[in-house]
Amino acid sequence: MKNRKRIIEFYSFCDYDGYARRFARMAEKGWLIERFEPFFLVYRRIEPKKLTFYISYFPKASEFEPGPGSEQSEFIEFCEHTGWKLAARSAQMQVFYNESEDPVPIETDPVLQVETIHKAMKRSYLPLHFILLAVSVYNLFNRIRSLVWKPFSMLSSNSWLTGTMIFTMLLAVCLLELTSYFRWHHRAKAAAEERGELIASVSRKVMKAELALGAAAFLAYGVYVAHIFLEGDWYKRLIIVALLIGMALGILLVALVKQRMKRAGLPRGVTIAGIVAAATVFAIALVSSVVAVGVRYYDADKPSVNLDDPPDPPLALSDLMDTGTGWVESRQSSGGTFIMSRYGVSEYLRTGGERWEDPSLQYEIYQVRLPFLTPLVRYAAQQYVDGNHKVMGITTSLYISMNPEPWHADKAFRRAYDRGLLDDWMFFYGNRIVFLHIDGEPTREQKDLVAAALGGHSFPPEY
Repeated sequence: MKNRKRIIEFYSFCDYDGYARRFARMAEKGWLIERFEPFFLVYRRIEPKKLTFYISYFPKASEFEPGPGSEQSEFIEFCEHTGWKLAARSAQMQVFYNESEDPVPIETDPVLQVETIHKAMKRSYLPLHFILLAVSVYNLFNRIRSLVWKPFSMLSSNSWLTGTMIFTMLLAVCLLELTSYFRWHHRAKAAAEERGELIASVSRKVMKAELALGAAAFLAYGVYVAHIFLEGDWYKRLIIVALLIGMALGILLVALVKQRMKRAGLPRGVTIAGIVAAATVFAIALVSSVVAVGVRYYDADKPSVNLDDPPDPPLALSDLMDTGTGWVESRQSSGGTFIMSRYGVSEYLRTGGERWEDPSLQYEIYQVRLPFLTPLVRYAAQQYVDGNHKVMGITTSLYISMNPEPWHADKAFRRAYDRGLLDDWMFFYGNRIVFLHIDGEPTREQKDLVAAALGGHSFPPEY
């Protein structure tokens, strides 16, 4: 029979009455709270009994101190003399319990209680949530900017979509937590001053909403990881595995360093510095290892595709021109999200000259998977080509409208520069948007081939 158990508890740090009720219920089942650990609360087995719990906050305390300071120790001794025993503590939170049926309260001044709780929250709880809020806003701002700059690449990227969902949910959780706390503080301060009572803390409805958002974020990340393992290359799988293992090892490393330094009796500042140094070294080592493997992978020589063994994209250089005895370098990529799929091909005919002198064919096909979004995506494409000629306020190039009839397209655009037309095109084919680079001025026959291959239904089976 186990004498200890670890349980994941979902309570806000400032939910003092929620914690007290939970610990009382566990004591009636024969489990007494013993200590707080990262992500877990540890309970030890006792005889089932009815206990009264009280959550007190000591603003000057810190999770990184080797033990209670002199003032905190005096407060704990005072509580023990009045029948309140310390069960566990975590940072500014102290958990006391009393075996009396009607114990004398530890704190009796509601105004002072509200002030003490707010001071404790300003020490760690509020700064942490403001940091997370700033991180989520910063990431969402950059992601929205990327969406405006390259809407098709972003909407067809599972990593972008998953990250955006996660940071949106993190933003929502932070706003819920901060809003509910400041709303409680305003109401609690008024109730303490006007009626002399301490009202309940965070609403359980808020916590349930935060749990739902957190579960949705984990689900989104789980779907993304599953997608990578089913369809991604081995390097992407390596990054995912390294990230998951790295997070677990990083948490264990921080917990171990903190525990060892606290046991050594080192000051709070030294403990914090040691934790930051250990986490930094670990993160640098992990990232450097992954990057080194990636550099070796992407720098490795990749075999060119001989024309005797051609790939089977919907449109190839050999369909558009006589490739003779040259060699074709071919790259294909595919992917997408539930919003938009993506398929790309790059082919270069190697005739012995420099790359920029060799004939080339490149195209990307974006297909909207939700038909009702097609007008919106077309609008985004129009905005993209209209604004693509501005980079840091400097005019570079722009797409101009062309006659779509020769391409059998709904709309056609060609990229232009102040010195003339370039070899880059964009087409609308139903719910598809095609970006095409083809060297030179396409012939009528080549335009027909492009329309049939890229605007029709002849895609590789995996697309």
